[in-house]
Amino acid sequence: MTFVGGSLWAVGSLQFSNHQELQNSVLSEGVLTLKWKDGGEILLQQDRTEEFKYPIVRYRGKDSASVITGLAEGTHYFRFKKLDQPGWSLPLSVKVQFVNHTLLYSLLSLGGAVSLLTVGAIVHGARKSHRLDAVRS
Repeated sequence: MTFVGGSLWAVGSLQFSNHQELQNSVLSEGVLTLKWKDGGEILLQQDRTEEFKYPIVRYRGKDSASVITGLAEGTHYFRFKKLDQPGWSLPLSVKVQFVNHTLLYSLLSLGGAVSLLTVGAIVHGARKSHRLDAVRS
């Protein structure tokens, strides 16, 4: 038995149905679907620390899955417990990492340069057209 964050962990007995698929995964959209086996009312918690020092209740009810949206960048930990049984599930950690900032700024710079060149070409073409119209008149 291990005590973490003041709670008894039911090591090996409870875990998310998609634990192996999600453990230590990197999400790029901040959306996560957690699944567990049916079996009564459950309590789902989220925390930014593995010790669950400041847990947030994300779900309480009898569904067998929950979609979590709006996750900020960083590592998030999740656990659940069946309310009619003692102990928590194995903790699940997922990392949220949006687009690489270097890539983002490079693409924004490239887009800005293309926009400026396009505006420049339009202005240049308009002036040239105006001069040709003045010569023909």
